[in-house]
Amino acid sequence: MATLTGTPARTATRTIPIGAAILALGCIALAYIDFFVTTSDGTYAYTADYVYTLDMYPLLAGLGLVVAGICARQGGSGRTGAIIVGVGLLGLAVDGIGSVVGRNDQTLGPLYPIATLITFVGMVVFTVASLRARVLPWWTTPALTLGWIVGGVVGDSGPLGFKASALLLAAAGIAIASAANRHRATEAA
Repeated sequence: MATLTGTPARTATRTIPIGAAILALGCIALAYIDFFVTTSDGTYAYTADYVYTLDMYPLLAGLGLVVAGICARQGGSGRTGAIIVGVGLLGLAVDGIGSVVGRNDQTLGPLYPIATLITFVGMVVFTVASLRARVLPWWTTPALTLGWIVGGVVGDSGPLGFKASALLLAAAGIAIASAANRHRATEAA
């Protein structure tokens, strides 16, 4: 009979770096758009508006994979926060599709800010559970949460008003993948 021993660690070993890479690529594209591309103010007048909206999907997928990987690494600790984050990410994904189809950021009304708030709440709940689990270095999930709040899919030029704030989220994702791999290597030795 096959056992599942080691499955969460293997899942986390693969999922965290893949998610971090996808997240980083999406953040780099978002930073490029912030610096060099003109977009309209909510109505889709340029092709860049569609690209800007569709760039949210690598961010959503990357964050979802990193959170799922960390949750697996912790043996399921933080599952409630991960589920809340997943619900928020799903809401953002639906809003993005609605915006592209309706050619307007406000096509689905307040879904975008509500879903964004849900992801923030989920990340905070996930961070608390991760800090209690003490499986990864203490700074990993707080860095990811702060990176998501500062550089996630919150609007033009980031929520703090500076261009390319998404690069902070990319750096947090890459640092977490590196820390998770170092931590795994330390455990194996």
